[in-house]
Amino acid sequence: MVRVRLLHVDDFDAGDYEQFRAMTSGEKRARIDRFRFEADRRRSLLGDALARTMLAEVTGIAADALIFRTDECGKPYAENAPGSFFNISHSGNCVACIVADKPCGIDVEEIGEVDDDVAENFYTAGEKLILADGPAERFYEIWTVKEAYSKRDGRGLGLDSRSYEAVRGEDGYAVFAGGEKVGKAFVANLEGRYIVACIPAPDGEIEAGVVL
Repeated sequence: MVRVRLLHVDDFDAGDYEQFRAMTSGEKRARIDRFRFEADRRRSLLGDALARTMLAEVTGIAADALIFRTDECGKPYAENAPGSFFNISHSGNCVACIVADKPCGIDVEEIGEVDDDVAENFYTAGEKLILADGPAERFYEIWTVKEAYSKRDGRGLGLDSRSYEAVRGEDGYAVFAGGEKVGKAFVANLEGRYIVACIPAPDGEIEAGVVL
């Protein structure tokens, strides 16, 4: 079971965000309150509420009864929902969540200018060739695939970005490490505004615009 859902921050009003705030833990609320900008607070609240809602749907545990923790590498998990995994990402106005019965990762990025310094410092030689052969969106495809893989792995920024490689083939992207295939990524371009990638791929279509 792998489900992916996307929501837009501005599809919800102040009253909705008060409900999302009540749903989350006191510890999470305290962290969110330290954010300087309201947009960051809303993205974080929506991501937490989205993960809780999706996990509640698959586990039967009430959304506000789920206990979220982070492991030693900072990866979130639901303490009282063993066997269910989730991951959250947000960029711009978009919040994405993946829920699965196996380790998973997701990343969404708003499409902007290509950052040549990032490519030079974090991409492998093979990934740079993909960039040279395609449109600017390739930069974001590679980045989101790499982020989704590192988040599934659980080490995130602690994983050397050049120790694994996003490889683009006729059927999409796969991730290789040490010469072995270690993941198959799902990548989608959302209306030319965002690129989202997740590992593993969802069982069906991405769920978008769903009201919590």
